[in-house]
This record gives sequence, structure tokens and C-alpha cells, in this order.
Amino acid sequence: MTLLGHSRGGAQTALYAAERDNVLVQAVMLLTPAIRENTDAAGYQQRYQTSLVPVLEKAQQFVNNGEGGTLLEHIGLLSCRDTEGAHGAKRVR
Repeated sequence: MTLLGHSRGGAQTALYAAERDNVLVQAVMLLTPAIRENTDAAGYQQRYQTSLVPVLEKAQQFVNNGEGGTLLEHIGLLSCRDTEGAHGAKRVR
């Protein structure tokens, strides 16, 4: 089973997956999880000690180049300070 959460549901899905070890859940997909640090430049700066602007610019660059599923590496997301995330569902390495 794959859990999918969007916006506020993305944050709730991440919390569920982090707090429970359900053997049925094989993957978790978060689409634009809504948390303050990921939507507010000042909150992002405070939490991750880096600007949100380059992250958004890089994501937009991938989208503009038709590579929206390319992973953004070494970004702050949810409770992780150094992780990877994509602006799409396809993983590209």
C-alpha cells in the first residue's frame, strides 16, 4: 500500500507514517505538505538556517526543463534538515 497525502493531508500522512510501523505501508508520498516552514520564507529560514528562495528556484527550473520529478537534494523538508524531495512523483537520479 502507498499512502498519499496532499497539503494538510501531506503533513498528517507524514506524521502517521513516522509514528506507526504498519507493515502494509510500503511507500509514503507527500504532495506539497502544508507546514509553515515549507510555505513561509521566514519560517523556512528560521528552521533550516537557509533561504527558501534557491530551493523554489531550483524546483521551478526542473519543471521548466520538463524534469519535474527530479529530486532536490540536501533540502529542508518537514522535520528533516537534509533530505531529498521532488516536485513530482517520478524519481530521477
